[in-house]
Amino acid sequence: MVGAVSRRSVGSFKYEKRLKDGRLVLCEVEVFPLKVRRQTKQWPERRQRQVKWLSAKQAAEAVREPSLSAIIRRLARAPAPET
Repeated sequence: MVGAVSRRSVGSFKYEKRLKDGRLVLCEVEVFPLKVRRQTKQWPERRQRQVKWLSAKQAAEAVREPSLSAIIRRLARAPAPET
């Protein structure tokens, strides 16, 4: 993706990530909106992740993390942040 990332976080959430050796690590994620200008065909994680464009409502329903879902819903109702 090519675009402008907001300077201000719109929220954060914590989750447990399972490492390859089976250990769990607590991760804290800060969420920053990205105003997408264009999508590139090549990116470093292209074999690990799929890109799927969704409405904010669909995205909030698709994510597994309830705190991230709430951040997406709140962001969809807010005016666009400054970049």
